[in-house]
Amino acid sequence: MPSTDTFRPLTTNDFSFYGFDNLMMDVEETLGEVGIRSGPPQVAVVENALFIPGAKVPTADPDAGRYVHEGGILTQEGELVELAQTHRSGTRWGTRVLGAVVEPAETAPERVIDEEVVYLGWCFQHFGHFLMETLARTWILDEIDPSVKVIFHTKLPRIASGQKPLSAATQQILELFGIPLDRIIFPQEATRLRRVIVPESLHELSYGSHERFPRRYRHVASSIVGDTTPSAQPVYLSRRLLPGHLRQIVGEFELEEVLRENGFLIAYPETMAFEDQIRLINRHTDIFTTVGSAAYNVLFALHRPRLHLLTSGVPRADYFLTPAVAETPATFCNFLGRGDRPAINKTPTVVELSKCVDYLDSGGFLKKRLRASLASRDRSLRPAFDEAWLYAMVQDVPTDETLAPDVERDALDLAPSSWPLSMILAQYYQRRNLPRVDDLARQFANLAAEERDTGRLAKYIEDMESAAVDILLSCSPDVAELMTSVLSDRFMVDSVALRHRANKRADRSVRLPKIRKERVAT
Repeated sequence: MPSTDTFRPLTTNDFSFYGFDNLMMDVEETLGEVGIRSGPPQVAVVENALFIPGAKVPTADPDAGRYVHEGGILTQEGELVELAQTHRSGTRWGTRVLGAVVEPAETAPERVIDEEVVYLGWCFQHFGHFLMETLARTWILDEIDPSVKVIFHTKLPRIASGQKPLSAATQQILELFGIPLDRIIFPQEATRLRRVIVPESLHELSYGSHERFPRRYRHVASSIVGDTTPSAQPVYLSRRLLPGHLRQIVGEFELEEVLRENGFLIAYPETMAFEDQIRLINRHTDIFTTVGSAAYNVLFALHRPRLHLLTSGVPRADYFLTPAVAETPATFCNFLGRGDRPAINKTPTVVELSKCVDYLDSGGFLKKRLRASLASRDRSLRPAFDEAWLYAMVQDVPTDETLAPDVERDALDLAPSSWPLSMILAQYYQRRNLPRVDDLARQFANLAAEERDTGRLAKYIEDMESAAVDILLSCSPDVAELMTSVLSDRFMVDSVALRHRANKRADRSVRLPKIRKERVAT
């Protein structure tokens, strides 16, 4: 992390907490040494630098993760440009550094860029990482000529001719930040940079933020919303419509019903254009949401709204850093349980509705109590939680590992009443060339054919289509026909395109070697 003039460590006094009775020591540990930096941000200007493109590199240590992405910028003498590196702390593998290089001395340039460029770090497609890391160096654009090109590292493999390196949403946001597509260079090979400007990153995950971090975000927001007065109506930013493979919150519909009855606006950020998300965040004085990318949108808030963040235990440090640097009052509400099951990044949480209702009441948000009373008595969430937990555990297993026996047994026991679990289990067995694929795929088709919840069908479209691509050429013809028919009828999947994708995958697939180890639920 770059040295700075001053550093203000965060403390528990910077926030409010609800439901953290026995967790405050853990909160203090999470805050640790993170805080807000101040002083002039640093800039390095490097002549004849060498840009090493991103590469996916297997790790020798299994505890460090399966792969790391490496690629950085070297001086003419072959030394890493430290300011071009980005640190990440608080990951499941400990501290990570983006910007390292494997065997840099053996790399020779294949291309030369003679014009001056500015390096803006890694361009991520994930919305949260894009907001917090990709945009964290754009402050420098206020201080250089808009004709100067920018370069990014990317996790994408070599960009083919005609391939779009950015999603439409990412491209739109970059344009709002003063970076139209024709200003961007994505070097795909080792490249000599005659002169490169390297600005400091104003946010590094779970390391710290610079006090200037929100400034450009607010400038963008001001250009979108202009002069606006926020409403006293609270808003809840829901995750409920996200695809099934993204961390589910069981009971979120019931929570929405309680909030809606009490005058909340319920919004689904992933269904909204980016500019509309910025307008939304500036239209309300109280913002309720859960840990996730939507919470980072307070960087665009011009009127310092109150943030009410629903968590499952102690969130990682970025959820403290963001409201702190944005000067947004934040209350952390420990209302999302883990169902007494082991947790990984993708496993679901469950809303503890009685705790949530108590908090709403204490804050004056609970004006009507009918749905709150009914929802608090509802005990039907456990089956939905078990299904979602088993689904995440099956889906998360790497291809060269197997499920823990107890998890596999529980998943098979529940699958006869769950079409999502039946399909994801069929994919699991297909990828390991194991039996049961036909039976589970047929079970999926029969159950899904009877599903009448359109929201539930929509939630799993992506996963079901992806699994079918794996399964189609491995199952029997009659099961393939049945499965394709159901996918077409209930999920609106193009059966011709589906078979085309399956054939393409079969043409380039190579079966993996024998399974190496058993996965243990931890």
